[in-house]
Amino acid sequence: MNYFITSREDIKTSAIELAQVKRLQIFDYLHQPAKIVTMYYNFAHLDAENKLGTSGRVINLFQFYQRLPYHMDPNFDQPLIKQILNVPGYQVKGNQAERNGKVRIRVNQDNNRLYYVDYLDQYGFTDRRDYYDCGCKTYTEFFEDRARLVCRQYYDQSGAVKITYHYRGGQGNVPVLTLIQLVNQNRELQFDNQDEFRAYFLDQLVANDPDALLINDRSDVTLTAFRLMNTSPRRYQVFHSAFTVDGQSNSEISPVYQPPLVIC
Repeated sequence: MNYFITSREDIKTSAIELAQVKRLQIFDYLHQPAKIVTMYYNFAHLDAENKLGTSGRVINLFQFYQRLPYHMDPNFDQPLIKQILNVPGYQVKGNQAERNGKVRIRVNQDNNRLYYVDYLDQYGFTDRRDYYDCGCKTYTEFFEDRARLVCRQYYDQSGAVKITYHYRGGQGNVPVLTLIQLVNQNRELQFDNQDEFRAYFLDQLVANDPDALLINDRSDVTLTAFRLMNTSPRRYQVFHSAFTVDGQSNSEISPVYQPPLVIC
């Protein structure tokens, strides 16, 4: 299989993702198997795939492990919202539930679909936020008292925690990712950063495919992960723009492409 790697597909598609779709068409014409691999979580994945004609041709890192049973019908969300808001002792008012006159649960929608649900404590702080993707609870974010992200948990189709991102305090109240945990094949694995996690995912993707070929279209997303892989499939980096500091072919290579990141 030939894999074209990018960050994500969007409704407002960038030139790089459009180039991937064209390449996919060329490979189809040549009868060469090919798929697109995306590394970021993307709530617009189904709409983007429908627009670009890539439905069934995209492998996403998170979906690879979560395997959620998406519900396409937006009417599926309404009974779910009712279930979320109807908590014993709470009064439902529109898209929120109150207790003792204070909002404790607030439902937020996007394009008539359930998007996320905020759970507030007695002092008005948002302690937890559940995100939904096509009727499935996909991940939860937990916050500390300064509204800084502490933890993000991704769920599988049974509702069990599959992936956990841990954060610690950083400058300017900006959370810093310090640990990623993955429950896979009855084992709990730990990664110090995104690059390690992505390298493990790519290793799994090509594990049983001796003919696998990886074409990376976004160096900032996967180039370091290439270096950290334990398997050795064929790997290529595509330069979609100038790769030297001043755009001249005989000038110094941009730092992002310099060793030890470059795969020879």
